[in-house]
Amino acid sequence: MRCISVKITSEAKADFVNLLPSEELMKYLEKVEAVPTTIFVDAEGNILGEAVVGANVPQYQERLAAFLHGKLCCWC
Repeated sequence: MRCISVKITSEAKADFVNLLPSEELMKYLEKVEAVPTTIFVDAEGNILGEAVVGANVPQYQERLAAFLHGKLCCWC
């Protein structure tokens, strides 16, 4: 599966991080009902806050600012 992922992202010139979901994340993703859905995670893989559903740039910016200023933690 990794080889296929590398081939696809290389051909698409995708210059962003692509993740292969763990079994735990797959269970979480089964509940996702809309695309795009953005999930913020920390360096240890903990989900930070709630998912951002849709292309809601102001909400992305708000979440990132809160995280960077220490106001957002796991499952807040």
